[in-house]
Amino acid sequence: MTNYRTHITIGLSLTICLWLGWQFLGCRSVERTMEQGREFCSKRQFNEAKDSFQRILKRHPHDLPATIEMAKTFLEAQEWKEAESWWNQVLAQKPDDPDALMGLWQSQWESADSLTHISLANTIAQELESHLTNTRNREEMLALAVNVYTMTNDSARSANIRKILIAEYPNSQKAYDIIGEQFWDGLYPIWNDQEAQIPYLLNFIEEQKEPIWRRNAYQWLLNTLHRTGRYDSVVTYCKILAEEYPDDPFALTSAARWLYEVKKEIPFAWKYAQTAVELERVAVRPEVFPPEQWKLEKAGLYGSSRLILAQTYREQGYRDHAEKWLRSAIDDAPYTMDDDMVSTSHWEVLSEIFMEKQSYEDAFSATIHALVGGDRRNYWTHLADSVLIEVCKHTGRDPEKRVQLTRDRTNYQGSVFTDVTTVANLSDRHESRVAWGDVNNDGFDDLLLNGCALFINQGDGTFRDGIKASGIEGPANGGVFGDFDNDGWLDFYAISSGTGDKADRLWRNRGDGTFEDVTTTAGNIRDDCSSEGAAWGDLNNDGFLDLYVANYEQPGKDLGQGTPDLFYLNQGNGAFLEVSDSVGMIPPFGKPLCGRGVNWGDYDNDGDQDIYVSNYRLQENLLWKNLRDGGTRSVASIDDKVTNVALLLGVAGVGKNEGLSLWWGHTIGSEWGDYDNDGDLDLISANLAHPRYIDFSNKTCLYENQGAPNWTFVDRRPQAGIKYDECHSDPAWGDVDNDGFLDLYITCIYENMRSYLYHNKGDGTFEDITYLSGTRAFNGWGCAFSDYDNDGDLDLVVGSGSGVKLFRNDSPIKHWIQVKVVGTKSNKSGIGARVEIAIAGHAQSCPTQIREIQGGKGTTSQHSLIAHFGLGDNSTPIQITVRFPSGVTKVMKNVAVDHRVEVVE
Repeated sequence: MTNYRTHITIGLSLTICLWLGWQFLGCRSVERTMEQGREFCSKRQFNEAKDSFQRILKRHPHDLPATIEMAKTFLEAQEWKEAESWWNQVLAQKPDDPDALMGLWQSQWESADSLTHISLANTIAQELESHLTNTRNREEMLALAVNVYTMTNDSARSANIRKILIAEYPNSQKAYDIIGEQFWDGLYPIWNDQEAQIPYLLNFIEEQKEPIWRRNAYQWLLNTLHRTGRYDSVVTYCKILAEEYPDDPFALTSAARWLYEVKKEIPFAWKYAQTAVELERVAVRPEVFPPEQWKLEKAGLYGSSRLILAQTYREQGYRDHAEKWLRSAIDDAPYTMDDDMVSTSHWEVLSEIFMEKQSYEDAFSATIHALVGGDRRNYWTHLADSVLIEVCKHTGRDPEKRVQLTRDRTNYQGSVFTDVTTVANLSDRHESRVAWGDVNNDGFDDLLLNGCALFINQGDGTFRDGIKASGIEGPANGGVFGDFDNDGWLDFYAISSGTGDKADRLWRNRGDGTFEDVTTTAGNIRDDCSSEGAAWGDLNNDGFLDLYVANYEQPGKDLGQGTPDLFYLNQGNGAFLEVSDSVGMIPPFGKPLCGRGVNWGDYDNDGDQDIYVSNYRLQENLLWKNLRDGGTRSVASIDDKVTNVALLLGVAGVGKNEGLSLWWGHTIGSEWGDYDNDGDLDLISANLAHPRYIDFSNKTCLYENQGAPNWTFVDRRPQAGIKYDECHSDPAWGDVDNDGFLDLYITCIYENMRSYLYHNKGDGTFEDITYLSGTRAFNGWGCAFSDYDNDGDLDLVVGSGSGVKLFRNDSPIKHWIQVKVVGTKSNKSGIGARVEIAIAGHAQSCPTQIREIQGGKGTTSQHSLIAHFGLGDNSTPIQITVRFPSGVTKVMKNVAVDHRVEVVE
């Protein structure tokens, strides 16, 4: 009997264990299937996502999470009727769920036509009012109402519900967002009117009680009062701010800073700063404050609170205390690649203290740290440069040689550039986009600025103004070279924001130093949109260059309303055919995006050119994969198709949900380049990313190509040492020190915003050498490399509204090779050709390298059409392999280094 009971017990136990095991495995299986479904949906593989969730629902018909995900999938797929049905199923289980209600009403709204929107808006409003009356969670419903009335464009109800929400839940997340929106909306129209800002800010402070935005208004007010010379008012409001926010380190730091700036009430400033430093150590993010913005501002608070404390100590005569705090701030700085903070301000103030102590060598070292580090607005580096001049005077050094002095002190052995803008006759030019190309076939690259100003390289380091003689006229804001008719002379396409006769133009090179406008005869290849990106490439490998034009946004108040990109297929007879729809260049859901840049490149090594399109206004980027199935096409063929694989491969950007929208990045310029020398093209995508919008913006991305078989990309920017900057604009790859690895230059737009030159260390990381290399430029837009003086190293031109800059490369000599590609079966310019160089034994100092000849890069700028390779210390002959767009491959063995080679197809 005992044995029988024992067996029964064991059997039951095993049954229970098996049952529990199956339940556990089943739960794990459901979780994995859910994760797979979400992943499919995020990449717009909607059918696969639906299949995943359907498998769960087949086993568990009332599974709420799977039902919700199914509803979201149909919503993302913009299949509105199906989405409406699924959201109703969700609401059957969760009747008052705000997300489900929003999904239902959005589905109904999007599926309705404009004629029924008015009645539908009233119906939704009535349903919403019912939920607001009966719900237990009124805060969530009010937040939902704000989103709904925004969707239905019901401004009256929206304004009323916003007031109610702020009044009832002033400390809620939605209230914080609404007040912030109101703050910026009121400030933008008077951005440059200091006098108008003062009453606006005072009124905002009077009306708004939300603590963070009220504090921000005080801080903005102090800045404005100082800029308008109202110093007594600065003192008054500093004390008011400190009294109102005694436990807020941001407020106290601001109060201390502005008291110090007006040199009044310094003991109060010192007290505020000391308290701010103590509070900074324990500061915790307020629940409503955006997390990514908090990281940036917290890093800034660390530096600014300690800086102002040191400055107030110094102002009161306590230099040793000031020095202690500055050194502590420098030594313990918590800055990362994901914030824009550096220790430059601390080094600069430290240098001034050393000057006061007559410790000139210490001051010299401190200024070097400040100058090498740089700062966002060129404020502290400008002061440091002035201190360095004084140091030179006191120590018998030549102030005119101070950059070289910093190189000597830091034992800098890297790239060295000289600003030759004036010598080259390019001073007083303020164009923003730049393109290199040899228009007269004399072996020296000429320079095109903004697609309308041509400067002819004289071969002696100077340029001749060729604008009038060339016959080029009319407005333009960028241009790219390409021999579209294969006659051996470089033509160019100029983009414009104008309409009609002032729109884009195609200029044909006559071969006699002049150009003719052939836009009309070439098929009227222009549009009335604001064109921002253009680049040449041969989509069907028929030997004739095609053209992709990325257009920007519609003019008007509503930002982000894009205009269609256009793709012009070269017919081979001097004319083009616009075939963007025919080849499949239709953006997601057919909605035009705000294009900024075009970059052709064979990312998957299959022998045809793919196209990456940079888009602005927090919109996703596109990667048009060329689906050509091998071989060449006959002229004018539109059999070749493309498909957008940016999401699938990870280069669309980072999608972030914000309210009803999915935000990406403000991408300006991008460029392909094999920075890790592994034989495939990587990608740099530069993004404008303002701190106050950082939680739904993209930072710049350095995409490493993972290669075959999937050709996916991974963002390596932080690990690679490329620091976040809010104004990154246009990147450019080029081996400036001839060590065999591509270095990276990045411009930054806006007055006094600095550029960057990053040296590729060959291990996947970069270091900032901008100041030491002599390539600092400000307010930069387009940039491009060329060996314009034919001395074996890459020079750099930077377009800027503050003044074009030409930097001549005067780096220590290393070995190099340059390759000019000439097509016969392929396009004459060689655009799209893959050039590879290899050294016997694959020397570690210079492994195999690849380049592709580009018909434009970034945001309508262009490198030289001559491929440049650095070879480091290698002086032995090399092998050159050129794969032409036609598929023809030519190999040249035992090629001597240090000269230019021409490879004809």
